[in-house]
Amino acid sequence: MGRCRFCNEKAGLFQDSHDACMRGAETSRVALGLLVSDAVKSGKTFADISHEIDLLKQEGKLETSEVRLLLISAADRASQEYAVHAPVTQEDFERIFTIYKGIGYEFGSQEIKGRSWYGFPSLALSRIMYRVLHGEEVEYDATGKMSFHLSHSEQPIFSTGRAILATFRDVASRNYYQSVGMPIGGGLYYRIGAATTPTHQTSLVPSDEGEILLTTEALYFGGLKSTFKIPYGSILRLEPFTDGIGVFQSHGVGKVFVPDYSGMEIGWFLYNVLTFLVNKTN
Repeated sequence: MGRCRFCNEKAGLFQDSHDACMRGAETSRVALGLLVSDAVKSGKTFADISHEIDLLKQEGKLETSEVRLLLISAADRASQEYAVHAPVTQEDFERIFTIYKGIGYEFGSQEIKGRSWYGFPSLALSRIMYRVLHGEEVEYDATGKMSFHLSHSEQPIFSTGRAILATFRDVASRNYYQSVGMPIGGGLYYRIGAATTPTHQTSLVPSDEGEILLTTEALYFGGLKSTFKIPYGSILRLEPFTDGIGVFQSHGVGKVFVPDYSGMEIGWFLYNVLTFLVNKTN
């Protein structure tokens, strides 16, 4: 005779749960996810929802480890949506921080990248965007970052760490498949692909690997093969990609920068910040 894994009562032959217990657990799971998602988006702190979390956990007879993963996953999805919907203020960032801390999110752990929990890092980027758009000073930590010679009036804003530099080139081809990032509003982009059979195609060809620095006046790239500066005043057009940004000047071929930002796709951030800085300069 098996025992129910929720209530520990007899569950029947070859059974590990009661149907009623299973339904109750699922109801609590759904309610917990909606609770933390609503908290992220509606201005609540962890203190506002902690009691209800405990009640739902008890009602569903759920394990602490399961509840933790469920809450973090729900907070992560809500945070990614919230971050790209509008720039996040410092007050909002600190409020949502209390939620993450309260539900057991381990800041800086390998678990974040392993599970692709990029909601909180997205909030941090959105907070930087808010400061840039409102002319506020951005806190920049240069530890472990590549150093560039900046002008006296220039302030560093953001460094991507490792990044790939690619350029557009015409390549002879028969069959190919390409994926392009398309804007869908609110800073969000999705990839759209197409297969065709041209004799030539314009392809992105990796040409260097290095580090990107955005400042108040220019984009810097320091690579294995080349190091250069692109003043915002020289940029004619920006092309958004989910995982990078295309930069076109009045001379030379277009350049596409694809950061490896701990596995995150930050094209939405780069496009919005650079668009503001370029427009402000021009």
